Amino acid sequence: MKVHVLQNAHIYTGDPGRPWAHTLAIAADRIVALEQEAARWEDVPGAVVTDMEGVTIIPGLIDSHLHLMWYALAQNELALRDLTREELLQQVAEKASEVPPGTWIQGRNWDQNLWADSRFPTAAELDRVAPHHPVVLTAKSAHAVVANSMALHAAGISAGTPNPIGGELGRRADGSPNGMLFEHAMQLVLAAVPEPTLDEVIAALRGAQEQLLAVGLTGIHDMDGTPAFTAFQALHREHALRVRVVKYVWQDALADTLAAGLRSGRGDDWLRFGGLKLFADGALGARTAALCAPYTGEPDNTGILTLEPEELQDIAQRAVAGGVALAIHAIGDRANRMVLDALEKVRPLDQALRHRIEHVQLIDPADQPCLAELGIVAAMQPLHAPHDQFMAERYW
Repeated sequence: MKVHVLQNAHIYTGDPGRPWAHTLAIAADRIVALEQEAARWEDVPGAVVTDMEGVTIIPGLIDSHLHLMWYALAQNELALRDLTREELLQQVAEKASEVPPGTWIQGRNWDQNLWADSRFPTAAELDRVAPHHPVVLTAKSAHAVVANSMALHAAGISAGTPNPIGGELGRRADGSPNGMLFEHAMQLVLAAVPEPTLDEVIAALRGAQEQLLAVGLTGIHDMDGTPAFTAFQALHREHALRVRVVKYVWQDALADTLAAGLRSGRGDDWLRFGGLKLFADGALGARTAALCAPYTGEPDNTGILTLEPEELQDIAQRAVAGGVALAIHAIGDRANRMVLDALEKVRPLDQALRHRIEHVQLIDPADQPCLAELGIVAAMQPLHAPHDQFMAERYW
């Protein structure tokens, strides 16, 4: 049994009865003792004793909602966070000058809500700076993309392309696409982008793990789809998984998950199956979050439900009956109410499962008690409060 004793440290324990310690013993990858009890482990044959020279030690942090594959692959794409419209277009122009014509240009994290002119970007603007490259840029919300004309053409999108269920194409006055695609419509153009290989995903995740560890993140709840799950399993087999992962899969994997008998909680300390991630609506930044009342200045826009109530109920019923917990994205008050209704109906099927609502940003005060009554985790992210403050002031 490998034993490590860390001495002379400032250790935060998280225990209200003994919040701080100076000595810590670890055996078989478990914290086994503090202070005097920890010092006794120094006598174990082969124990490694380290003087920490007064550093602060805290428990490893866990990010409870992360898209690690998305984050990892984005390291090779244009970084558009906090850029102005003009700076975004300049980034695209510079990239177009560096790569051969026909090469796909991708970027992430633009946010039109931060621009002086908060119009969504357009295909025409991208065409001016990259006429010979297909360009697809994903919004910070990840619930909208903008594509140029070459990318739209590659995806077969034209004026005659109908809005898919749970999605919408931005259009000019004549009905032709203006380059914006929202929610499920995003897949129309993203499906045309070359997919990364499994080896590329694995390599990207290796590097991303080091970035997580560098800021103290030792565990994540990952919300990407099946390709990420496959890559995490490959890393686990190689004993190269350095971050503990609770993995969720998307709706397209439900049938295979149930057929394989995979239940929430299966796995080990390093890779464990969490459940099924669903999307009930869009996002505030894209003005696709499903609201009970229209957006200010847009009387016909109450957002987009990406699942209808009957469809959500059917999926939830199948998943819970198979022992699979649900993590359902819901941002608007209308979407949150729909999700609460669905989870209340499936709760009797398996009351041991802990279901989650991801983000749960806008919720009617009358609906709030339901979270506690049903034992639902409000998987919200504090970062959204200051970030979405400006959108709330503008649109609500």
